[in-house]
Amino acid sequence: GRLRRTTVVLRVFNAGLVGNPKLEAVVLPFALLFGGIAQLLAGMWEFKKNNTFGAVAFTSYGAFWISFFYYVKYVAATLPRRTHTRPPGSSC
Repeated sequence: GRLRRTTVVLRVFNAGLVGNPKLEAVVLPFALLFGGIAQLLAGMWEFKKNNTFGAVAFTSYGAFWISFFYYVKYVAATLPRRTHTRPPGSSC
């Protein structure tokens, strides 16, 4: 449930279906808590139950959401803006 909700909320936000950019303040904590920390904990519980697949799947997905939160919150704003629309050297 929560895993699916987090993904749907992020997709709706990224697709621009919600026109208020201030809602990033809602999306990012949702991604961190439900998508990141909860999935990471679920992965640790699966590891304890000797379920290697569940441990890897949940932990990896949780790590993705935690890194996504960190990227959007602290890294993305510091990157320079893109100045071209085509890859260098393309003739199209």
